[in-house]
Amino acid sequence: MRGLVGTICITAIIAVLAGTGIAAELKYQPVNPAFGGSPLNGSYLMGNATSQRQYSAPTKRKDPTEEFSRQIQASLLSRISREISDAILGDDAKDSGHFSVGGTQVDFERVDGIISVTIKDPRTGGSTVIEIPDPGM
Repeated sequence: MRGLVGTICITAIIAVLAGTGIAAELKYQPVNPAFGGSPLNGSYLMGNATSQRQYSAPTKRKDPTEEFSRQIQASLLSRISREISDAILGDDAKDSGHFSVGGTQVDFERVDGIISVTIKDPRTGGSTVIEIPDPGM
């Protein structure tokens, strides 16, 4: 019995001494790179999040007629805005002018090296004034 108790005591002492030899301070290191973790974890975490996504936005089928109408309207407005900007800043720039596009009124005037462009919306009564330095001065 004495040999068994001695063996258990020696084993316990060795276990305690071995455990203290490898002990170290615990430090928290975040995994997510957004919170200070390694940047190498970003693609891994994004892949996990994407694979767990259960919701997908419903796809709305676009009506070809509406899409064509939207494209024509955008093209026409782009062309009109180009003509207005050419009248203000182009080679044959004018000192003042007035444009009306779908009820919206655009007025511009050159005064003392400043081009003042006023855009008025008669539906809301609001207006926006843009002042830019005259590049021709």
